[in-house]
This record gives sequence, C-alpha cells and structure tokens, in this order.
Amino acid sequence: MTSQETQTSSVASADSNQMVSPEIAIDRTNANVAVRRSGTSSELVTLFHLASLSGENSEQKERRRLGIGDDNKPSEGNQENQVSKSLLSVLLSALRSYDPYIYLHSQRVALISTKIASKLGWNEAQQREMEVAALLHDFGKISVPQHILNKPGRLNPIERELMSRHLFNASCLLQAFKIPLSIITILVEAERAQIIKKLLQNNSLSNTSLGARILTVADAYDSLRSSQVYRSGKSHADAIQILFEQSPARFDGAVVSALQSWVDKDAAAQMIYKEGATNEIPAGQLKETRESILAERNIHQIMQYLASLDEHYSGFYLVDRKMDIVMWSQGMQQLTGRSANEMIHIDWNPELLTYYSEKRKKIGLEDQALLLAHSSKKSVLSTYYLMNESELLDEFEVQSIPIVGEKNQILGVLEILFNQKTVEKSGGDEMQQLKLAASRDALTKIANRGELERQLQSMFQLFDKKGKKEIFSAIFLDVDYFKSINDSHGHAVGDRVLIDLARLLEAETYSGEVVGRYGGEEFVVLCPNTDFEMAIQKANRFRLAIEHASVGGLPRATVTSSFGVAQIETGDVVHDVVRRADKALYQAKETGRNRVCSLTRLEQSEEVVEGKPAEKISVNAMEHIQTITACTSADMIVYKLKAFLEENHAVLKEVDSEQVLMKVGRSGMLSGWGKSPERQPVQMRLEFDSQSRKQGGHKVSEIQVTVTPAVKPPSAEKFQIRARQIIRSLRAYLGSI
Repeated sequence: MTSQETQTSSVASADSNQMVSPEIAIDRTNANVAVRRSGTSSELVTLFHLASLSGENSEQKERRRLGIGDDNKPSEGNQENQVSKSLLSVLLSALRSYDPYIYLHSQRVALISTKIASKLGWNEAQQREMEVAALLHDFGKISVPQHILNKPGRLNPIERELMSRHLFNASCLLQAFKIPLSIITILVEAERAQIIKKLLQNNSLSNTSLGARILTVADAYDSLRSSQVYRSGKSHADAIQILFEQSPARFDGAVVSALQSWVDKDAAAQMIYKEGATNEIPAGQLKETRESILAERNIHQIMQYLASLDEHYSGFYLVDRKMDIVMWSQGMQQLTGRSANEMIHIDWNPELLTYYSEKRKKIGLEDQALLLAHSSKKSVLSTYYLMNESELLDEFEVQSIPIVGEKNQILGVLEILFNQKTVEKSGGDEMQQLKLAASRDALTKIANRGELERQLQSMFQLFDKKGKKEIFSAIFLDVDYFKSINDSHGHAVGDRVLIDLARLLEAETYSGEVVGRYGGEEFVVLCPNTDFEMAIQKANRFRLAIEHASVGGLPRATVTSSFGVAQIETGDVVHDVVRRADKALYQAKETGRNRVCSLTRLEQSEEVVEGKPAEKISVNAMEHIQTITACTSADMIVYKLKAFLEENHAVLKEVDSEQVLMKVGRSGMLSGWGKSPERQPVQMRLEFDSQSRKQGGHKVSEIQVTVTPAVKPPSAEKFQIRARQIIRSLRAYLGSI
C-alpha cells in the first residue's frame, strides 16, 4: 500500500477537488469522501490470478503467467464439490517450499484421515474431500514466523493469538480461492479444537463435524508417533492410549477406534512410522523448483498482507469484479455479527453493512464508496459511521481500493475499515507484551506464581459452582538435588535445566493443563478435568519422561524430579489442594526422591491423629488394611506388578489366583528398621475379589491390601506412614480409582 493511500482524510480531500469528475462526485452531507488514483495491491492482483485457477477456461493461461507447469489437469466432475488439481498443486508446492516437514506431515495426516473415513463408511467423493482438507490443514502456517512454528514448547498467549489470526486468514484465502465450504469447515473446526483447548473442556463434540473430528484424531496421532524435540515418537499402543484417555473431551472415541482398527489390520499402516521414516526428507523433495519457490513466495506475500490488514485495521472485506464477496475478515465478523460462512460468495449490497452519515442518515446506493471505486478504478477514502449495540454511531475511516489487472481491467475492490477504539480494544503489541510479562516467569517463559494463582482461583470457582463436573488436580514437582547440579556444573547449566524442564512439561501435556514455575526449582501443573488417579498417572509419566531425557544437556538420568499430587475435594477452600500437593511433594523427597506421592483430604486428617502421643494409638496400629479398586482384571494384576516390585525392592512370597504375598523393602543395619523407605521392610498381602465388574466403561477389580511390619518398627506412627506410602505407590502402578 502506498503512503498516498494512507494519508489522512483532510489531506485527501484537499487533493480530491481536482480528481473527482462531476458524474462520480458524492454528496458531502452524506460522507466525507476523497478519490485518488488506484494504489492497487500486487498481492491482491496475484490472489485473483490464483483464484482464477479454480475455473477451467483461463487455467492454462494463468499457470503459464505464474510460471507453473502443466502436469496436472483440472479435476473432473462437479466443480462445486471438487478442487482444481492445478490450484491444489500450487498450494501444496508453496507448503513444501516453505517447510518440507509440514508438507510430509500433511501427507501422512491425509492418508490416515482417508483411511479412517473409509472405515466409517464414507464414499469415495467424501474421502477425497477429507483428503484435501487434511492436505491443507496446515496451510495457514506458511505465514507464521519460523521461531513460533518451530518452538519446542507450548505457545504463549501472544503466539497463540498470532497463530490463530494466521490460520483464520488462511481460511479466508482458501474461500477466496473457491475451495468448497465443506472442506474449509473441516479444517477450521479442527484447527479451532487444536488452538483453543479450553473450548473442549465441556466434554462435548456435538457441535463439531465428523470430518473435523477425524482430522483432529489423525493430526494428533501423527504428532504423537513422530519424533519431537524432547522425545522419540511414541509407539502405536501408547499413542492410541493417549487418544482414548482424552475421549470424549477432546477426541471422538469412535474415530479413535476406527484408526486403531485400520492400523491393526493393515500392514502398510505400520510402515509409515518405521525408524527414520518420519524424520528424513527424501533428497528429491528438498530440491526447490522455480514453480515451488514462486508459489511459496506468492502465497506468503498474500498471507503477510492479510495479516498486516488484520493487525492494524478494524476489519476488511474483498469483492470480485462481479461484486460477489470473496473474503470477509475476522474483524468484519466482530463488527457485523455475520460470519464468513454467511457472507462468502453472496452479492454485495449496501444493506449488508449499513453506513450512516454523521447526521444519522443512511448512505444510499448511489453514494457508496465501494461502487465509486469499482466504476472509477480509483481509491476512495471516506468517513462513515456504523451503529453499535447501544444505537450510538461509531466513526470509521473507510478505504475502498480497486484491484486493477495488467490490462487495466477491474478484478475487484478491497474495503478497509478503521476505528481507533476497536483497534485499541484489541490491544497493541506493546500492551500485549506488558500483559504477557506480568503473567510469565522471566527465565522459563511459562506461567509465573501470580498466573498460577489466577488459574487456580478460576478452576476453584468452576468447581464451587458445578462440583464434580469441574474437578481438577494439582501436581507439584521439584528438581532433585538441584543445588548439587548448580555446584557441580554452574548456574548457567542450572538455568538450562529449569528451561528444558519447563519445555518438556509443556510438550508432555495434552489436555489444557497449566504449567507454571512456583519458585526456585519447584514447578506446578494444574490439571482441569483430572481426578486423583489420573493425576497420579500423569505425574508418573512426567517423572519417567524427565528421567529418560537429556535435560540441560546433561546425561540421561542425571536430572530427576519428585512429585506431589492432590485433587480438589468437597469442603476444600481454594488453596487446600495446593497445600496437600506440596505436603505430598515433601513426603516424596523424604522417602527417597524420584517418586510420586499423593495425599487426600482423609489421609491428611489421619496424619493429624498420628501427631498425637503414642499411647493414644489404636492397638491395631501395627496392621494397615485398605481396599482399593484397580482398573484391570484380577488375572492381569500380577503382570502389572513387575515395575512396582523393581521400584520398591519387593520380593514375591506367594502367588495364586486369589492372593499375592510379598515382602517390600530390605532390612536396615543389624536387620532392623532403617531410616530410608527401602530399609523399612513390610509384608503386603493382596486379596482379590473373585468377580470383576464394569465401571465407567472399564473392567475393574476390588483388592483388599493388608500391610504388616516385616521387622519391628520404632513406633506405630512410623509404620503407618510407611504403610500408607507403599499403598499409594501400589495404587499408582495399578491405575486404581
């Protein structure tokens, strides 16, 4: 856009007296209007040329003009439901040139999506539609800055907003290219589900199309299977388990089942993720042709231009030479309440956007600046008013810019609206940076303690209103022996450990969790829609991920963490869950580190009793009996005990179909009760209920656990602490509820 176009209205009207002919002059009582020479945007000229690839008549001509080869013919059949192969070739060439990894990811997602759709009974035409949506689902990333696109951790609020804007503009661009609305709906709904995870906490996917649900599952599955910065690609079984864990809140269980069925039955599906297959780009695909470079440059320039308009103006829209609306920005949706889906490809008329003069008089058809720009092929600068919800008039500076082709033919008109208040309301970059700085930890760039407090308060308010429907848990973790890391390797390495740990936690959270730094080497993960046992499982997953990662550039297993877990419960005040998690973390550190401990409201109250004098302890205090419910059948429990036995230095004494007897821990010095948990041996008997039952769709089993000392402990209190600790560990390994 030229500087001439962006001058103020007063300067514009001084010039316009010499340029406005009598036949196109506008009544100044209706609007303050100035007309200038066209400053046609080259980006929008290119947009219209690319859009013409959707038609058959001029396709070959436009391909030659853009330097694109003639390898692909237009798709046959009903053009309303199909995408021109020529246009698709341009878009995919641009994506491949911008980032080959995104291009290959899109290809894999397209394959997975179509196979799922086939399993769900979609016909060939519907599968083709699904394939195109999947191929283009990351198209909007072409204009996203590389440092955001390749960020290894979770995006911060500003980055998420920027990503959202680019993806919305991409959908607008695809609509201008006449990509069928059904395809755009699939990818827009799927992207919305990925970016705004909070929308998924209502545990309902009823407003999301099946196509979007298929794409969401396929995209997540490929991301989990593919290697990331801090982890290798997950196995098929692990990826499917994660997808099922997030059903139905985030993923459609039926779609996940269809995916599982295809992978289990099709040997070719297993080959997609064989070692090296997802990380190496074939040499032939790294070669940038003139066509792909030109396509990427054209698309990137258009996207950057749209992003600039979106950032600096209240709204904009575009009509073609026939006066059909071909683009409707996010800002226009907010100004008018009309969505892009409603507006795209309908005939423009003044009732769609009712302009007023300062005197509250409607601007008539003959005085519309957009029509003036269309007929004169000259830019028009106007002052119009729009009526807000309070029936007050808001002043807008309106630019109507004709898009003129190489042969001086009119291609369309861009109309841009600017209102100081609406732009300020959205917040400038400086204000956004200040807001971000106030909520982020300076070192790790994740949520700081103040932001954690705000998020905790918000979650508690939801729980207070809706009860168990909005249950949440808190996970506290602390880097083990962090002072030793600083002393041995220096504070620079210590800082790197904290930064890497923060990014690893962000990479390992999938369900809208809030990851924050509580202070020093202590972190907190707030987990919405997560009960006690789910939180314990997550904490154990985090613990193993940290132990097996190279954190801070140190060898694997050098950095470990201890965890404390608690769940919000009825009767709690807002900070009770945090206090319990913090106390559980202390127990984990006191009982050996690199472990997960948890604490319930009942267990906390029992610990108060333990603090009383020993003579008030019950005579049965040397026996601890508790019934737990395991999320598996009785015959599978023995197999799941292997890791528990290794972790807790346990030895099996008796095993049969009804019970398991084991000794947990080894004797201390002189065969007595030691100071560390592994030196505090106990006998533990597990007695199984003969009948399994269904609970929440899972097969569960009741287990009575009896713990007794294997050697004489110094006191009943110390034995009870040990007994509760070992049962908590058992519950975590069995996935008990």
